[in-house]
Amino acid sequence: MTPLPGRAVLILLAALLLTACGGEHRVDPGALAEVRSIGQVVAEATSRWYWGDQGPRVTSRNETFVVDMGTATSGAALERARARLAEHGWRPDPPGRGDELWLRSARWEELSLFAQGLDDYVRQCRPSG
Repeated sequence: MTPLPGRAVLILLAALLLTACGGEHRVDPGALAEVRSIGQVVAEATSRWYWGDQGPRVTSRNETFVVDMGTATSGAALERARARLAEHGWRPDPPGRGDELWLRSARWEELSLFAQGLDDYVRQCRPSG
């Protein structure tokens, strides 16, 4: 599926931070279902990051979603995402700037969610010069 022309698309990153306790850890399927339920998912991916050579090893497991929120602007898409996720108990933590959201779930305390307009995300990732 592809987003409709002229529609704002968000990138949502659900991150689960774990200290070295071994085994395979996954983001709770219920949390992923909540994120998927807020709009039309047009892409998703999973990644892992590892760090902590000098101390406890830390793993970040990230679930990334690209979601069409059915709005014309990124600001409206973020507001719609915030409102829909709030219905599931997600709250701003900390309050973000107008062009991004940081959320935490009361149900899954170890899980953080970051949301930003895809156009803003792509612009930040491009090399300057």
